[in-house]
Amino acid sequence: MHPDDAEKPRRLIQNTTIDILGEIFVHCLADVPPNCHPDDFNLPQHDKECWISEAQITLRQQQPFRLAAVCSSWRAACLATPRMWQTIDICLNGTALIRAGAAATMVQDVLRYSGAIPLRIRVFHWLYSTDRDRQWDDPQVELLVVALQAAMARCGTLMVSGHVSPQLDLDPLGRILRVNTPQLHAASLCGGFWVCGVDERPPLPPEACILPDVNRLRLLEIDGSFLSGFRDMASFVNVQKAVLKANTWVGIDRDLAFRFLSTAPRLTTIIMDNPCLDQASTTAPQSTSCVSVTKIKLNMDRSAHNRSWTELDLSSMLQLSFPRLETIELRDCDESAPKCITLLRHLVSPNHTTNVVLHAVCSTVGFLPALEQARKLRSLTLIGQIFESRDQFADWCGGFLLSAQNYGARWRHELEELFLRDAVFNTPWSEHDGARLAHSIADTPFSVFPHLKRFEVVEKGTLTSHNILS
Repeated sequence: MHPDDAEKPRRLIQNTTIDILGEIFVHCLADVPPNCHPDDFNLPQHDKECWISEAQITLRQQQPFRLAAVCSSWRAACLATPRMWQTIDICLNGTALIRAGAAATMVQDVLRYSGAIPLRIRVFHWLYSTDRDRQWDDPQVELLVVALQAAMARCGTLMVSGHVSPQLDLDPLGRILRVNTPQLHAASLCGGFWVCGVDERPPLPPEACILPDVNRLRLLEIDGSFLSGFRDMASFVNVQKAVLKANTWVGIDRDLAFRFLSTAPRLTTIIMDNPCLDQASTTAPQSTSCVSVTKIKLNMDRSAHNRSWTELDLSSMLQLSFPRLETIELRDCDESAPKCITLLRHLVSPNHTTNVVLHAVCSTVGFLPALEQARKLRSLTLIGQIFESRDQFADWCGGFLLSAQNYGARWRHELEELFLRDAVFNTPWSEHDGARLAHSIADTPFSVFPHLKRFEVVEKGTLTSHNILS
C-alpha cells in the first residue's frame, strides 16, 4: 500500500467542515430503548435480556462528552451542534445516586451547550423494598434534582420509566414532575405511583399533582396509575394521540379515563392496552361521545392479564361512542367470544369506518356479521393466519368469500383491498404458488367483491408478498 493511502482517511476527517462533522456525530449517538430497567431488578434471565442496564444509560449520556474530548476540532464541532446535547438520560436508582453530583454537573453542561432547543428528558426510577427507608436529603441528590427541575422548563419530550411515591415532595422524581413544562409536546409515563411493599394502587394526597402545565401536549402515553396525578383534565385540550396502558397490577381507572376522553376535543387516535377499564366506582358511567376520534387500537394481551374474553367486563367500553371512527384495530381478538363481536359491532361507524384490522382471527363466520353496518369499508386486514397447506389456504379463501356473500351485503360492494399479514404457511411458498393458488380458487366467487383490486398475502418473518389477483 502506498504511504499516502494511509493518510487519506485522516485528511478527509481534517478537511470535513464543522457542521458536517457535527451532523455525523448526531447520527453516531446510540439511543436508549424505551423498555429500560435497571439490571438489579428481580426478573427471570429471559426477561432481563429485554432491559438495558444502568451502566448503559450512563454510557449514553457520556457519549457527547467523550466525542468532545478527542481533539480540539471535534470539540468545536460538538459545541457548535446543539442537537448533540438535546437528550438527558438519568437513572435515579441505587449506585447511580452515588454519582449524583457528577450527574448534576452533566445536566448543567447540557443546558449550557444545547442552546435554546427543546430537550428530550428520560428518567428511570424504579423502587425496591430496599429503597423503602432511603433518605433523599443528600446534598448531591438535591443538586441533581434542582438541575433537572431547570431542565424541565425546556423539556419538549419527556419519558418517565419507573415508580413515583404518592408523597411527591419526598421523592426526587416526584419533585421533578411537579414543575411547569411550558414546551412539553410529547410525554410517555410508564410505571405509576407505588409504595414499596404494597400491591394495591396507593391513594394520592389531594394536593398531589404532576405536570401542571401541559397545554401544548400533543402526544400522551400513560399508564393507568399515572393518570390520577393530573388534577386538571382540561389541560389535555390539545392532545391528538393518546396511549392508555394497563400493566399487570394496575389497570385503567374508568372514571379517570372517561374524564380524559371527554376533555380532549382534538383527540384523533386512541391506543388502549386493555379494553376492560377498572371499575373504580359503583356509579354507572355516563355515555361519552368521542366525536373527533378517527382511529382506535385495542391491545388485549390475555396472557399478561390472565383473563379470557368471557371474563372481561366491557360495559364501560360500550358507553364510549365514536361516531366518526375510520380505522379499527383489535389485537388478540376471539371471534368465538360474543363480547368481542359485540365490541367490534359497537365500534363500527356506518358512514365513516373504512379500514378494519383484526389480529389472531381463526375463522370468518364470527366477525363478518359484526361488520354488517360498515357500509363504507374499503380495506380489511387479517393478521396471524396459520395454514397447514396451500389447499387449506384455498379452502379458507372460498369460505371467506362465501361468508362475505352471506353476511357482507352492506360492505362487500365497497371493499377494495384484502390483506393477510404475517400469515404462517407450514409448507414453503414457491414463486409459482401464487399462480397455482389463483387457479385453484378460480371457481370461488370473487365477484362477491366487484371493486376488489388487491388480495395480498404477506408471509410472517419475510417481506415477500403475493397478490392473488395479479
